[in-house]
Amino acid sequence: MKRTWLVSDGTDCNIFDYLEEINENLMFRSPYRHLILLFYKEYEFFLEALQNYEILPMSEVLLALFGDEQISLFFIYKIRNESDPVIENYGVWTEEYGLKLLMEPQLPISSRRRNFRKHPIKYGTVIFKDRSVLNTNFDDILETPEFYFQQEMPIFYSLFQALNATIEINIYNYHGHGGINKSTGKLIVDGLVGDLYRKKIDISSGLYVSGPRLDLLKPLSPVDFWGLKFFLKKPSLSSVKNIYILTLSRSVWKASFAMVVLFVAAIYLALKLESNTSTSKEKNEQGMLMQDINISTMVLLCFEAVGQQG
Repeated sequence: MKRTWLVSDGTDCNIFDYLEEINENLMFRSPYRHLILLFYKEYEFFLEALQNYEILPMSEVLLALFGDEQISLFFIYKIRNESDPVIENYGVWTEEYGLKLLMEPQLPISSRRRNFRKHPIKYGTVIFKDRSVLNTNFDDILETPEFYFQQEMPIFYSLFQALNATIEINIYNYHGHGGINKSTGKLIVDGLVGDLYRKKIDISSGLYVSGPRLDLLKPLSPVDFWGLKFFLKKPSLSSVKNIYILTLSRSVWKASFAMVVLFVAAIYLALKLESNTSTSKEKNEQGMLMQDINISTMVLLCFEAVGQQG
């Protein structure tokens, strides 16, 4: 993925209004990276302003502090909006020795920021009836009718353990939707989707992203839309139970066509022979039947016989 570096030079002017605008436009996140240049004397002001910025673990903000003899480089972020900032010492630049890195430059943030220091992650899930599953060991396979919880919760629980985070479970009766009230013109969002939209929870499980939900939640990664399809296993030709599905195969249609042709020829020849060997009295008794012997009549007769047999 292509990344864009945005450089904010606070050594020459006041950049805090500019940083506020970046925060309002949700630009402290991928694919943007930020380099902020400040003097040491403005560091305390930046930490105070940081409380209002959403510079979270997925943000890449490199802070360069200019001193008298060196420039100190720090990556800075917060685990949650209300938590204290976490400072990663990236390196030091001096005129004599140049840049000295104190951490691996190619190490991604997904590897560096795995310690959430027991901060809670607000997890939302839908449970319809059986809330006793919350008392279960999530490392085990659950036997419960709550299929959303059964499939997703053990995976997320392992993730929270790997991140050294605590879990705060929020239970919902339904997933919810979002839309515009035609009478009032206001946006109405409810259920689990509503709390995701209002940022009351951080993550959820078992959520299908529809068109209206995609407009509300603004996911970080691209979303692929999948159509609904049914997969049927090709049945065995010897299976009588699949007689109605077998009629869709090409071999069955070829066999049916060949059978009709053979039956038409056999019936046509039989009736012609009977007509030629009959006496004049028998021909008068049969009337118009013998006069209507033709290929089209035989074809209809064979289709009628095949239809009666199923």
